[in-house]
Amino acid sequence: MLQFLLQRAVQTLFTFLVLIVSTFFLLRLAPGGPFDGERVWPPEIQAHINAKYELNLPVTTQFFHWARDLAHGDLRESFHYIGTPVTEIILDALPASLQLGFIALALSVFFGMWIGVISAWKPGSVFDFSAMVLAVSGITLPS
Repeated sequence: MLQFLLQRAVQTLFTFLVLIVSTFFLLRLAPGGPFDGERVWPPEIQAHINAKYELNLPVTTQFFHWARDLAHGDLRESFHYIGTPVTEIILDALPASLQLGFIALALSVFFGMWIGVISAWKPGSVFDFSAMVLAVSGITLPS
């Protein structure tokens, strides 16, 4: 059992690492940058912004600096909300997100349990078929 748990932990860490690396590099491969937009910055200001956010460094160096900061729990500043740390943005939204998630979980368990009971009580009925279509649609359709 311990070996199974250890194997799962290693697989989880590997998956997490692949997701982190692929997300970082795929975002860097996308055209444009975080400060490209309708407003055109003077070259000296653009150079200062790039230096502040380390966007003037090679991509691999950016990744290792970002990974180092992530390992220390520093999510850096937001590109969208200039001067606001990402951690602060997450902590501000966390209570509402947890409340919404708990309510959604409670409702889905409550209604899912009753729909399952009725479907099991009348197998092959229109209600059972409708519940199955709804469940499969909810799983397969993108949000």
